[in-house]
Amino acid sequence: MAEIKKSISIPGHRSFVRTLSCCSNGSSILSASDESVKIWRRGLNDEQKCTTTMPCEVSLCSVFLPGNKHCIVGTKNGLLNICDVDKRELVNSIESHDGFVKCICLSPDLPPSPLHPFFTAYNF
Repeated sequence: MAEIKKSISIPGHRSFVRTLSCCSNGSSILSASDESVKIWRRGLNDEQKCTTTMPCEVSLCSVFLPGNKHCIVGTKNGLLNICDVDKRELVNSIESHDGFVKCICLSPDLPPSPLHPFFTAYNF
């Protein structure tokens, strides 16, 4: 039988968690639900603690951008919300689709800044 090594015991979201993303160095986890985006970081004794809570629309997908300073959250109403992780704020909201944003994929040739003029959302 599997044994639980660690768990998060701090209350989290008030609705279903719809997306989880890990940053590239493994020190932070993003979770998002119908009402909020939360950033969890390692604290003392290797415990995960919620360090940031930001309100949001119904979130369906998420990703940390290279450098782990920004994240993008795709929503049910077609928005791509770009958040600054350190400043704990929404930087930009892009109307990218008429429907759901179900997946976000990064390409290795994209520039590291979400505010770069070549940052583009593709509709398929």
